[in-house]
Amino acid sequence: MQQVFSVTLCAAVMWLCAAGCTFDSSGLRWLAAESECGNGMDDDGDGFVDCADSDCGGDPACNNNNNVNNTNGNNSNPGPEYCTNGLDDDGDGLVDCADPQCALAPTCQNEDCGNGADDDADGLVDCADPDCGGSPLCVPEECTNGFDDDSDGLVDCADPECAAAPHCQPESCGNDVDDDGDNLVDCDDPDCLGSTDCGLCHPITGEGCSAGEACYLNYTADWFGYCEAQTGSGGQWDSCSWYSDCQLGYYCSGSYTACLRVCHPGGGDCSSIGGTYCQPFSDFGSASPWGICVL
Repeated sequence: MQQVFSVTLCAAVMWLCAAGCTFDSSGLRWLAAESECGNGMDDDGDGFVDCADSDCGGDPACNNNNNVNNTNGNNSNPGPEYCTNGLDDDGDGLVDCADPQCALAPTCQNEDCGNGADDDADGLVDCADPDCGGSPLCVPEECTNGFDDDSDGLVDCADPECAAAPHCQPESCGNDVDDDGDNLVDCDDPDCLGSTDCGLCHPITGEGCSAGEACYLNYTADWFGYCEAQTGSGGQWDSCSWYSDCQLGYYCSGSYTACLRVCHPGGGDCSSIGGTYCQPFSDFGSASPWGICVL
């Protein structure tokens, strides 16, 4: 009778534990299975907690097909989070890079937009990475606005990005071309002051001279400009005996003993002075780019 009762009781226990127990063959007894694989407890009393228990082998919280180990000391679930699959592998409510377990994963690093490295391991470096879309370092440099648009400490033509910009090309001072795109050609461009093509100053604007001085053309200097204190105010056809008897923009001609307007050969500087044209100093064998308005 006792044997029948024991068999009956054992069968009952087996039925009750069928869905949540394991059989300990060494002690011929049934043990409760690990009931929850992420609560930090040894539910079945077998000395193994959560994912360390073989009962949790198929539990999603213990998915081992991942590449980042659990480093979150506050997370009771020791299952690893896979950081690039869009799933909450460890069941903690945090997906991929939002999970502290992924803090050290390469794909969860921020892209540094100016270090030449692919920080987040997505195959895109610096400004080629969409993550850098809002970075000042990835704003193109506008080469004519006086601002450091891309925040690299270099403004306009000083920035290598502007190396090919027309405005950033050096002005060649004797080719009749506006090389740097500032609408000033050759000696009219301040960039050419002091060059062998243009002299020390501009004889029409006076640029290059100090206050109280004017830029005069001197035949002894091959009709290139030099600065001298201005003492006169003579204009076209006014008599003169020295350069400084004329106002800025005029030349004291020994042939005419008069002040004559300085002009650009081939330009329209003499059009307002009836009956004159711009005779270049080159007619006299000079390399000067200037001329004077003569009859």
